[in-house]
Amino acid sequence: MKKLIVLISCLALVCALAVLPVSAATDGFDFVSTASQVLFNGSVVGEGVVIVTISDNIPTSNLKWAISVVLNPTETAGVYSVAFVHTGDGTDPAITLEEGQILLGVHSSTSNTDQASEYPNVYGKLAAQALEAGDLITFTGVDFAAGTVSADATIIAGGTVSEESDVYVPDGNVSEEPETESAPEADESTPADTSAPADVSDNSVADAPAGGDNVWIFVACGVAAVIIVAVVVVMVKKK
Repeated sequence: MKKLIVLISCLALVCALAVLPVSAATDGFDFVSTASQVLFNGSVVGEGVVIVTISDNIPTSNLKWAISVVLNPTETAGVYSVAFVHTGDGTDPAITLEEGQILLGVHSSTSNTDQASEYPNVYGKLAAQALEAGDLITFTGVDFAAGTVSADATIIAGGTVSEESDVYVPDGNVSEEPETESAPEADESTPADTSAPADVSDNSVADAPAGGDNVWIFVACGVAAVIIVAVVVVMVKKK
């Protein structure tokens, strides 16, 4: 009986380790890496991302089936903290931005990563859904005053702000200085489907997400799983 209990406990631990990388993958994720387009105060396209800075633009931003992440400004330029996350339900979100707040809208037509080849921004959608209040997002290459997004812009989840000095400390290789080069806004001519969570306008981006800073998590979990299985085998043989 004791052997059976130990075996069940080990298997439960292996399952828990298998789930860990899914939630941890949010930290260090670049929302630009899998998006078809990144728009500024426009209407989000299929598998795309939109940055909204004005409340009046929310009803026309096509966020019915998108994940809407409302962000508070911090003392560091380009770094925002999550206020709350709204999951689209087919209706325009009743969100009003307060002074200084912005909204990051992330669209994908699926939540199943097995369909990533067809809907690549599924990784962005899942990362946005996993965000919690207080999490940080850092924008580089985004000129909020001009309303432009540079070709090498990044929108990365992760990092901490020191309580003593409010100084941003990046987790991983995150640039603290925004890019100065700006590019014209992306084409807004192809909106996402507003009647159902489908319709992709451009799938020319990579099928896998960025996030190499989290590879060690997968390695550690794999090693731990092997060790647990080895211990179980030894115990069974001793019996």
